[in-house]
Amino acid sequence: MNILRLIFRLLNKFFMIPVFKLGLGPFMGNPISGYIMVLKTIGHKSGLTRYAPVNYAILDGNIYCLSGFGKLVEENWMGDGSWSGTIEIPAGLSSDLIDQLNNVTHGEVETEIVKANKE
Repeated sequence: MNILRLIFRLLNKFFMIPVFKLGLGPFMGNPISGYIMVLKTIGHKSGLTRYAPVNYAILDGNIYCLSGFGKLVEENWMGDGSWSGTIEIPAGLSSDLIDQLNNVTHGEVETEIVKANKE
């Protein structure tokens, strides 16, 4: 699984992000293979610009950002423009998700395990 993440990380860094910076992003998606957008964020503490390619879908004129990690339970846009959310994921994915968030934000993310379901 780690080799797959490495491949995607390299593809994003050396292909997807440069393609979008060249203005070719609109040509990268279609209804069959899906659409990709690049989110541009600026680190709150560092001020550094970061890019994160994500998949999205268009349904009835609405755009939905897609994630393979879990179910979005709650989300809030904070007054400073940052995003806060609560998701439900299998316990075995929590460390993977935290690793991905730290990678994308270069460690500028706050995570907290709110509750663990025991079934």
